[in-house]
Amino acid sequence: MYNQELKERFLLSYPKRSAEIYRDSLTKISKIEEKYQKDVFSFSSEELNNCFDDFKSKTLAGIRRLVTPVKQYIKWANANGFIENKFDFTDLFTDDVLEQYVWKYANQKSYVSRDEIFDFCEGLVNFTDQCILILPLEGIKGEESFEMTHLKFSDIDFSTGRTKVTNIKNQTREFIIEDKRSLDILFAAKNQETYIINNGMENNSKVKEFEIEDSPYVIRKMIRSNNSNGEGEPVTPNYVLSKAVRFFKGTKKPFSNEVTEEPFILGAEFLNITNIFKSGFFDYCMKLEKERGELETKDYEEVCMRYGVDTKLAYSYKKQYLTWKNNIIE
Repeated sequence: MYNQELKERFLLSYPKRSAEIYRDSLTKISKIEEKYQKDVFSFSSEELNNCFDDFKSKTLAGIRRLVTPVKQYIKWANANGFIENKFDFTDLFTDDVLEQYVWKYANQKSYVSRDEIFDFCEGLVNFTDQCILILPLEGIKGEESFEMTHLKFSDIDFSTGRTKVTNIKNQTREFIIEDKRSLDILFAAKNQETYIINNGMENNSKVKEFEIEDSPYVIRKMIRSNNSNGEGEPVTPNYVLSKAVRFFKGTKKPFSNEVTEEPFILGAEFLNITNIFKSGFFDYCMKLEKERGELETKDYEEVCMRYGVDTKLAYSYKKQYLTWKNNIIE
């Protein structure tokens, strides 16, 4: 971190957790400080612009989180006499200005259409793996992926699509899965008895196929001598997340992040379980827009309830949806 001793003095005025977040942001700007050979508090407005433009975030909230520590550090340096007669350029960087730093490419690529998800599913030979993409798309995720890992086949009426979901607080909600393609995949997973490892890709193992655990849950694992939760047990949240990473980001060496194998699904490096969930949320918003015209607050609250999101977050989700929609239209 450039001029680390001074920045550490600044961080001492914050609680430990806040200091960690601020330190991360200040560390990110170090390479630009090295380039200009001066502390960020001596940057011109143009240099600050280049600095903030280098931050890669898909949302305005993310940009704010990165920029705020820098702005506070500069104000602190001003107040404590480390800058002589310098105009505080940070006041120029209002939310309207910060909007330009949102990484629009990543924002566009972080969310996908419903049809794209089904295209991705075709690249996964195991229906149980396809379920890991389908469930969040249909609004079944929850805190720590609890809704995904605890959904049972008996919770789904395959003839009507009516589905009962239980969250981590043991609260339930019911809704209808309208897309027949989703129901077909979920039903196929119910009848899948064996699991093809590495989704059929070449590997060194002589055994290519394993039996699947006898479990009432939609997401199930293959049976290996050292790889079984025991019959009837839900998989762990980490199992779901690690699967998704393998789908979209491939296999990486620990610590180095060097990719040793390609992901099963190419061209989707910005995707993860949360982004698929939001893709489904946005898809539902678009569906309602076609039916009702411009959506009102109560409409976004309705989508929140359908997707198990606290209605207090309706405004935040509205902003994210509109930002995404505007980016794909541009």
